Amino acid sequence: MSEPLSWLPATDHSYLLAPAVARTVSELAVRGLRLEIAPVDPLAADTDDFCARYGHPLDRAVNCLVVSGRRGNDRRWAVCLAPASRRVDLKGVVCDRLEVRRISLVPMKEIFATGMVPGSVTPLGLPRGWPVLLDSALCDRTGLVIGGGLRSAKLRCDGRLLASLPGVQVVDDLVRSTT
Repeated sequence: MSEPLSWLPATDHSYLLAPAVARTVSELAVRGLRLEIAPVDPLAADTDDFCARYGHPLDRAVNCLVVSGRRGNDRRWAVCLAPASRRVDLKGVVCDRLEVRRISLVPMKEIFATGMVPGSVTPLGLPRGWPVLLDSALCDRTGLVIGGGLRSAKLRCDGRLLASLPGVQVVDDLVRSTT
């Protein structure tokens, strides 16, 4: 049996968010875009653990991968958002988008430098200029769960909100084919 989540207005509980995420949530609220927040057990913040413990479907949980690659001396970043039920095509689509030969997950120390922690990285509050690649399958979904920057909470929003964020590129083929 799963534990229930208590969804609350995120702007009223910004203390549960990483500072940069809280600022972004406030900026979105000014634009009339509201997110909800639920406190979670930090030990259950990783996607699979979260979905199992709280009974949330994997296809409505969003994995946020921060990756980078090099082209010459130029380091290129991307943030990839995809349903947790699918795998991002890092070696194909993401490498092509960044015009690099190899791609890797950003090391934890660089995640910590954003003010966020692994297991709760979110597209909200990341450094400006990082392209955000959003799998098109998420655009029309409601009730999506994303990280809050800290392992103590998750945010709930709609795919339309994610697609409206600055720097977001909607990508039709971001996830690997299941065939």
